[in-house]
Amino acid sequence: MKKAKKIIRAFAPDVIVGTGGYASFPMVRAAAQLGIKTAILEVNATPGIATKQLAKKVDCTMLSFAETEKLVPGAKRCVLTGSPVREEILRCREKEYAPLFDND
Repeated sequence: MKKAKKIIRAFAPDVIVGTGGYASFPMVRAAAQLGIKTAILEVNATPGIATKQLAKKVDCTMLSFAETEKLVPGAKRCVLTGSPVREEILRCREKEYAPLFDND
């Protein structure tokens, strides 16, 4: 936490967004303690420990599934955003990827 706060003070960000998991926990928690705007993105249907703890401290918890909101009790604010998806995934064609899933 001390190192995270030192980095935050040196960089002076306007907002910090955590993308989940224990790796982002110290930075997001430190930012919240320093009064910097914070958000976390939870793309899983079942949030982990870090998300559950941070949701109570951050300004916004972005969720991929509406059902997840009930699993983060005490969250300040939840917003249903869905999951970010790369453009090439949205444009993929079944016939191009079908061979990957054939059992032959």
